[in-house]
This record gives sequence, structure tokens and C-alpha cells, in this order.
Amino acid sequence: MFKAKHSNLIFTQYEHQKLSGVLALLWGNEEFEAPPCSFESFVKGVALHDRGYETFDNLSIGEISEEEWLKVSRKGFFLQYDDAIADVIAKKHILRLAQRSDHQDDESVALIEAMVASIEGLIRDKALDVNMLAFIDRITDLCDSISFDFCFQNYGTESVEVQSTFGDEKLTRVEYTLGADNIIKISPWPLSVPHYEGYLIAYQAEGFPGKLEPEIIRYTLRGEWE
Repeated sequence: MFKAKHSNLIFTQYEHQKLSGVLALLWGNEEFEAPPCSFESFVKGVALHDRGYETFDNLSIGEISEEEWLKVSRKGFFLQYDDAIADVIAKKHILRLAQRSDHQDDESVALIEAMVASIEGLIRDKALDVNMLAFIDRITDLCDSISFDFCFQNYGTESVEVQSTFGDEKLTRVEYTLGADNIIKISPWPLSVPHYEGYLIAYQAEGFPGKLEPEIIRYTLRGEWE
């Protein structure tokens, strides 16, 4: 779960994934290519990238113990979808988080090694395109980062590099700016619509998750030109 920094609200991992999935669903325009695979598989993989958590999880990001982190990472990674592309998208995301984590003891290192071997085996067995998966993983990272900062109410500007064209190794830095008005500005604009309005459900922190007091939190996605 995400403890918002500027309010007494909590966003669950499931709501965090919802915004990530919306960004994936809207991905692609004349400047930014959609992945060269089933678009449904792409969206599913991004929308369910943090799949090891319960619906109303009480594992606070940034406060979770190493033992809890290993448990949820292992659970999420070794779940399996019949859709191989969606499955590997989720697995690569969890691996990327594990590799970036401060938890790097022997058990963590062994888990990372097992993750790498599992992904390599799936790619080989399902004859998946390694370059395509790397292309998607950068998009997943961007979608996740925008939603991550929104749920934490991390106001300011951040960026993630993606490939705007599949097969072109040149990276494009996509910046996003978040403010207290819940407007998410993205530049350059990678989405298929000129702007988008949506919502997430957050919960009052007091008593959560035993007591659920939901609130609708609206957001707007738009370019810098608006």
C-alpha cells in the first residue's frame, strides 16, 4: 500500500496497478509506437505487474521488512499466466524491482538469480522476442513510475527513458510532472488521446484495512501544451 504524503489517504497496490494499466491502454501515437505484440497481452502485463499483493494489502511501501519483501516478491514472480507475454512482462518488472532493491543479502541474490533463470527459460520455451520484451519493459517502468509517484503524492518532475520506435536503440526521455491538483503532465506526449480523465479509489488511513472508508480521487492526464 502507498501512504500518501500530503493527505491521510492510502492507495492499495491494486489501485496503483489500475492507473498503470490505463497508461498502457492509452499508449501509442505517431511518435510513440505500440509494442509489436498482442496489445491485450501488453496491457494485461502492465496492469497486473505487482501481482503478489492482496486486494487490501497492508504492506507499506518503503516500510516493508526484508522478510515480507522476499515473500511478496517470490509470490508475485512465480505466479503464472497462460498468456506468456503478459506473464513475462510482470516477471521482468518484479525482477527489475528486485535488482534495484536495497535488500541484497544472500537470499535476495539467490532469488534474483532464480528469477533471471526462469525468465530466460520462458523466453526460450515460448520463442519470445527478447528485444520486444526489453522495449515493453521500459514502457512498463514509465507507467509504473507515474502511478507510483501519483499514489505517494510525490509532487514534482521525474523522467523515464523509453524507446519511441521498436528496433531503434535511441532512447527518448519522457518527463512527467505531478501536482496537488492531481494533473499529470507528460512530455513528450506518448498516448493515443489528447488528454484523459479518470479516477482511483483511496482509503482513509485510520483503521485501514479493517475499516474501509473509500474516497474517489480524480486525475487528469495531459500534455504540457494544455
